[in-house]
Amino acid sequence: MFIRPEIRRIMAYDEAYGTEYLKTLFTYLENLGSMKKASELLQIHYNTMKYRIQQIESICGTEFHDRPDILVQLYLSMKLQDTH
Repeated sequence: MFIRPEIRRIMAYDEAYGTEYLKTLFTYLENLGSMKKASELLQIHYNTMKYRIQQIESICGTEFHDRPDILVQLYLSMKLQDTH
């Protein structure tokens, strides 16, 4: 099965630094890119959510928030691998 390399990078980062960026990304994607809804579900401040998405984009090396093709691929990678 194919898993996007960005998912592996986020997993490695989470493991190394004790973050929950993979969970954050999955929640964001599950809610169709709504930072407001994702932040509510994660019980974090909206600005924290915004910061996390920026950090995730930095780790991934791409700004995916305006790339629906990448977002779909990331979501499917997580669902197929059950990495969330």
